[in-house]
Amino acid sequence: MPSSRPSPPTAIVDPVGTLPHAGRDARGAFWDTVHQLTERMTFDVKDVTVCGSEAAMVFRIHAATGDAGIVLDAVDIFEVDDDGKISSMRAYWDMSRAVPAG
Repeated sequence: MPSSRPSPPTAIVDPVGTLPHAGRDARGAFWDTVHQLTERMTFDVKDVTVCGSEAAMVFRIHAATGDAGIVLDAVDIFEVDDDGKISSMRAYWDMSRAVPAG
């Protein structure tokens, strides 16, 4: 029987190669920081492929503050638990490949 309690991700690694944000407080602080870095952020999802209990999402990030902005391609890999809840997220992106928006 599936649990009625949500299973938050055990860790967010964003980008891969950095230390994981593990635990509820660390994950919340990570997302708070992301939202403080820019005034506007949108995601243009290009593709999602699901294989077993994992999914890969290919997308483009559009981030802007004032009149300045960047565009960056990324891939996120999600794992889900038996209840279909996200149990981990790993992000692949390289800031050196960001280009000016516009």
